[in-house]
Amino acid sequence: MKHVSPVPAGEIFRLTIPQLGLMLCHLFMSMTSIWVAGQLDSRVLASLGFIAQLSTLLMLLISLVGSGCMATVSQSLGAGLKLRATRYSGLIVGLSFLAGCTASALGLAALPLALHTGLVPGDIAPMARVFGTAHALQIPFFYCMVMLNSVFRAHKLVWLPFGTLALTAAANFAGSVGLGLGHWGLPQWGYTAVAWSSFFSTLLGLVSNVVLGLRTGILCRASFAPWRWNRVAAPRLWRIGAPMALGNLATHVGSVVLLACVARVPQDAVAAVAGMTLGGRITGFLLFP
Repeated sequence: MKHVSPVPAGEIFRLTIPQLGLMLCHLFMSMTSIWVAGQLDSRVLASLGFIAQLSTLLMLLISLVGSGCMATVSQSLGAGLKLRATRYSGLIVGLSFLAGCTASALGLAALPLALHTGLVPGDIAPMARVFGTAHALQIPFFYCMVMLNSVFRAHKLVWLPFGTLALTAAANFAGSVGLGLGHWGLPQWGYTAVAWSSFFSTLLGLVSNVVLGLRTGILCRASFAPWRWNRVAAPRLWRIGAPMALGNLATHVGSVVLLACVARVPQDAVAAVAGMTLGGRITGFLLFP
């Protein structure tokens, strides 16, 4: 019988603590936008919550493409197939960006429809247009950044994604608070700053990840395999990741339907959506541990 040696506790902590840091950074970015929006106006908070739910739905749709990322790369590395792991990394990055661009175009095309059909309350339509445009444009960069984080984690380079996401969260905080509320002697641009701070901080995070990928050799010329190999390998990503992604998608569709119903209440729809947005973030914070 083959003897399996126990994993040292120190190695477990070295791998899990950065993962906890990643979740904290995501939570911090979310709470920063919500807090600044609440400081500005309840209508800003309502529009941010509405668009955030719709953009999350688009993100879950494209997660069907790359949600098997970490498993496929980890399995290849565990089998000693370094070239296969490198090719999967390149395939995942390419598919993520392509799927993100498709979702971005879909979001930009659906935004006028949502604004003119009464799905979004009329009081928050101008703000929702700004948030919707910024969130739709950032989807390819955000999803590609998240997938590169998964590739780093599969290579056990867990501190790299934590560093880039911490930088992203710091840039988002500086832009949202500084330009959104006019702190530190900066001009006050209101909700426009909140929307575009998220976009530019995500772009900064993606650029940082690409640079780190090139420096570590994870992204190189060998990462981009011939079309024949990609055509055979791509279905494996679907088989591994699709079940989990479909489960998350089904759960979130219910949240979007509930939000649409709340937005159609006859009185104080904006206040109701704002309260639901804040309540959802508080629930997420309480369930975080």
